[in-house]
Amino acid sequence: MKSTDNFAIRWHSRAGQGAVSAGQFFSEAMFKLGKQGMCFPSFGAEKRGAPVEVFNRITEHALDDPSQPRNVNIVILLEPSLVGAELTHTDVLAGLADDGVLLINTDKKDASQFHKKFSGQIFHVPASQIAFNTVGRNVPNVAAVGALTKILKLDKDKIRDFLKTNLSTVFPKKIVGKNMEGFDRGYAEVIEITGSTGKKTPARPASTGENWKGLPLGAVAEGGTSSTYITGKWVAHRRINFIAENCIQCGICWAVCPDDAIVHDESGQMIGIDQDACKRCGLCVRACSANKMSKDNFEKHALLNLEVPESQQAKF
Repeated sequence: MKSTDNFAIRWHSRAGQGAVSAGQFFSEAMFKLGKQGMCFPSFGAEKRGAPVEVFNRITEHALDDPSQPRNVNIVILLEPSLVGAELTHTDVLAGLADDGVLLINTDKKDASQFHKKFSGQIFHVPASQIAFNTVGRNVPNVAAVGALTKILKLDKDKIRDFLKTNLSTVFPKKIVGKNMEGFDRGYAEVIEITGSTGKKTPARPASTGENWKGLPLGAVAEGGTSSTYITGKWVAHRRINFIAENCIQCGICWAVCPDDAIVHDESGQMIGIDQDACKRCGLCVRACSANKMSKDNFEKHALLNLEVPESQQAKF
């Protein structure tokens, strides 16, 4: 790669190997390093083992294009078994810049068919082997991030700290430590494989056509609302009860409500619930900060699911 100022990455993986998490983390890490980053996955069936693609856009300036990049600077093949099954060598290389980088998860140290089709740099890292040795599962994403950090000559210590902080919000200390070992090994064990070089592969056929910015404006259809259809009458025997004196005005109920049923006054204070719009899903009850702080003290509850007597159900 000529420059790491502006570039795009495409990950090829199978669901369950952590490519989405790795792509999201990498964008966040690049943002902390002062760049702008986007990450967006593309997949069909949401089941373990299904093919997954993940895209990163990294730039020095503001990003205004959320579409999948047609041409990329880096391709990461996180699962080699995709080649020959769901993908061809050409599919993997499609749109990869001729001076770009191909990173393959493999313990092989000799040239492959990719060297006959691609003229850029090809790196190998035994990411799955590292994952089995550290976390005991084929989740090679962290080792791949370590390898990518070295290939791009990023600040290892900073990326490592970002990763440790990121993982610590989800996993216990022991698991975090194993993942950090995987990151270090990926950084240390990635190697460049030289060999015969091929020509640049054309951009991905699936991405041809107008960029989203060039598409004509379509019709705008007004969406239906729960207030229009009075969905609150669907579950007449229950309602959400709001106790104003216990509300701490945190706004979480409004954030999670799918039906715009939380009512505010002109000053932005929550004053109640639109019972005609509310479907009684209970998301606000589970999210309510006052409820969480009450520790089972009924008098402190702000949002409660209450049974409505049959004689009163017609009013709701």
